[in-house]
Amino acid sequence: MMSPERKWSISSDGEHYRGQYDTLEQAAQEGTVLHGRFWVGQCSAPIPPENLFDRDIVDHWIEGVLEHEDYSGDWADGPWNASRERRAELAKQMQPVIAAWLDRHGLRPRHWNIDPMTVRFFDAEPEETR
Repeated sequence: MMSPERKWSISSDGEHYRGQYDTLEQAAQEGTVLHGRFWVGQCSAPIPPENLFDRDIVDHWIEGVLEHEDYSGDWADGPWNASRERRAELAKQMQPVIAAWLDRHGLRPRHWNIDPMTVRFFDAEPEETR
């Protein structure tokens, strides 16, 4: 797959984009030939999955641990009252581990998204066909 960085794509419905073109002009020209009325948007790579592992996920994990029967009784004592800063620190330390796992197993995303701020509508359809 071509790198999505700075590429453009076309859509006949404004939702499903296909193809990648080096310039807006190339995408617009192809859209005119294929669709008449179409949208063009700039491709962008998705956020790396490891960056989505954040303090909220650590919080969810800690809640799960505390709900487990081995940790939910009065006898259970441990580091489960970690501060927000420490939870954020754990999330940051886990991100490289997750990145390495994704790379090792070939699980990096291969898709691309469309930056909604770049979407443009083109109406190249002749007046008599509308």
